[in-house]
This record gives sequence, C-alpha cells and structure tokens, in this order.
Amino acid sequence: MNKICSLLILIFLNSQLLNAQIINGKITDLNTKESLIGVNIISEEGSGTASDIDGEYQLKLTEGNQKITFKYIGYEEITKTFNIAKNEILNLNFGELLLHSMDKDGTGMNFDFEILKFIPEKIDKPLILSGGAGNYHHLKEGLNNSKINAVSTANLLNFVGEGLINARKVMLDEKYPLAKWE
Repeated sequence: MNKICSLLILIFLNSQLLNAQIINGKITDLNTKESLIGVNIISEEGSGTASDIDGEYQLKLTEGNQKITFKYIGYEEITKTFNIAKNEILNLNFGELLLHSMDKDGTGMNFDFEILKFIPEKIDKPLILSGGAGNYHHLKEGLNNSKINAVSTANLLNFVGEGLINARKVMLDEKYPLAKWE
C-alpha cells in the first residue's frame, strides 16, 4: 500500500494571529510524484483542511506540539507530531527546499535574496532559489551565495532569445559545474 509520507511537504510557519501559525504544504504520491487531490489533513485540536488540485494545503494551528493526521482513500493513514513554532521551517522528509519569489518571477530583475534571512543558518537540505533570474550574472550571484545550492530559471528558457545558450557558455567557461551537452 502506498504511503503519503515523503509528502514533499514544505511547511512554512507564519504568525498571522496571536499564537496561531499557518502551515503550508504540498502532498504528492511517493512513487509517481503526482499531486494528490483531496487528502484530508486534520489536527488533534480539530482544525482541518484538504489538499487542492495541486496537492497544496494550508492549515491554521496554535503553537506547541501538534499531532496532524493525513488521510486519503487507498493510502495508509499517517499521523505525525510536529512542534509548531513561530517563523520556523520544520525539518521533514523532503529532498530539497525550493524558494520561489512570485514578486520577482518573470521580471528578469534578479532573485529575491532578502528571503534568505528567514532561512535558518543550519539547514540540512539543499536550497534552490527561483524567480527573477534574467541573465547569467543573476545565476552566478545565486550560486556564489553560501546558503544556496542551486538556482532555477524559466525566464532565460522562454523569453530571452539566446539567453540560456549564452548563460551556459559563460558559466561553463568560468568552470561552474554544469552538465555538458556535447
């Protein structure tokens, strides 16, 4: 039986009300990586929600230890205990953390490096920065940041003529570890 674990849950905790936190997550099938629609997410204090068409959800919780149950037809029910604290990223079973700036996305005006101040100094998962790259200088700046393990761009692929080809050439010439397609 499939498990909902390895949920690709990225949980960010934001304070919106006194002692209340909002957790955000995404649930996917461990094997197929497809988003799971309609997974019930229920806290022990009685609040609950369901994942949307993209497998994403939000749930408001109070601070402290919380048991959260994930239920989905045809999958094993999973209950996990989390310590909910202000402005903390929970260390869950996910492969990497993708930070994407919707404000910068598509602008070509560089990544949102300000968001990095909300990331703990010690995080044991690779960090990918996305949203805003417009040229190879932006990619280099991101990769040269000690907190960032990788960068992501779509702008250079779709809207900037030879942007991807030029960015790859410069970065390969400068010995960045990119795949060679020869």
